[in-house]
Amino acid sequence: MLMVQEAGGVVMNYAGEPFTGMLEEPYLIACHSDHADYFVGLVREGLNKGERSLYDSN
Repeated sequence: MLMVQEAGGVVMNYAGEPFTGMLEEPYLIACHSDHADYFVGLVREGLNKGERSLYDSN
């Protein structure tokens, strides 16, 4: 996580919130901040296709 943040990236959970530590399901997204919305949307789309919800933010 530190390497991504030091390089200007973001680390977040599947709801797009800052990743603060391991939860029951420790999934995360690490990417450049310019692409954060794209990857959160992509993950949500995939979860919806599988009818699975990890973080219900909406």
